[in-house]
Amino acid sequence: MPGTSLLLMWMSMPAGIDATATPAQARLSVLLSPRITVAGGAAATLGDVPDLLAWPQTVAGLTFAVEAEGLSQPIPAVAAGADLDVALWQALFPPATQVESRVFDQDGLLRRPIQTYSQSTVVKHLQGSPIPR
Repeated sequence: MPGTSLLLMWMSMPAGIDATATPAQARLSVLLSPRITVAGGAAATLGDVPDLLAWPQTVAGLTFAVEAEGLSQPIPAVAAGADLDVALWQALFPPATQVESRVFDQDGLLRRPIQTYSQSTVVKHLQGSPIPR
């Protein structure tokens, strides 16, 4: 079995306000992006990453809190929605699922020139003014 490591990148995004709660509560959606590294570039499977193989059980006991600038302490968060379906998870991601190390910039995007415009320039263009070159 090759050595693997797992890094979980969590990103929270605003998802509105629940005005039916008293007091009203902010809602967040959370995107989780697992980053797997396989030692020496060896072949590996999901069976080599037990935390992901058993993901529904891994997250079942987690608790969450929201931290933000200006808050004196984290605010406990409550997960909404149904529990993860263990049978469905295992059907979608069986132990033999191949995994590969994440390769930073594998598509060479860092070498491609990117042209950007400021928001005010785009608004002026949309209002009929030419974009300066």
